Amino acid sequence: DPNSNYAKAQGMAMRRAHDDEIIKQAVGTALDGDGNAVAFPAAQLVGDGTTSINFDIVTAVTEKFMNNDIDPDEDKAFVISPAQARKLLQLTEATSGDYNALRPLTSKGYVESWMGYTWIVSTRLLQAAAGAGTVAAFAMTRRALGLQMNKDIWARITEDPSISYAWRVYCASTFGAVRVEDEHLVKVELSETI
Repeated sequence: DPNSNYAKAQGMAMRRAHDDEIIKQAVGTALDGDGNAVAFPAAQLVGDGTTSINFDIVTAVTEKFMNNDIDPDEDKAFVISPAQARKLLQLTEATSGDYNALRPLTSKGYVESWMGYTWIVSTRLLQAAAGAGTVAAFAMTRRALGLQMNKDIWARITEDPSISYAWRVYCASTFGAVRVEDEHLVKVELSETI
């Protein structure tokens, strides 16, 4: 059954593989046109992994975008871990009606849009360079990363003779991601200790 939980789980696993590739390329080492490694630029780094997200860190990221002459109307997203989302909910500036014109917590249980960023919570973020107990979150615009989909997710369900002709779901995708414009991406190293 194409609508079975098993088939859906295969599709979701491929989506997580897409997320992993995007995250790895966002905060990791990229390759130039000649195949040479290009490290993440130090000028685009905020935080050292010793503090959790706070109002000052968010404004420092915004300052980076301003110093890079990024159009203020450009849509921006901030990708954080669940621990950082919890910390964000403890910030008066993020949850108070004095700072938010809308009721941000009533729809999803976390602040989805605040300080000009769309907040995305991911459990797939990498550990920051500071070591254990840290996370490499990041903020970006749409121009920061490129994603190429040579072949989108496809699935086949067929009998497998190697396991007594039981039904088997095959799922695959061909894709890749790359950092395109470093000025449009800011890496934020945060402590996961709340």
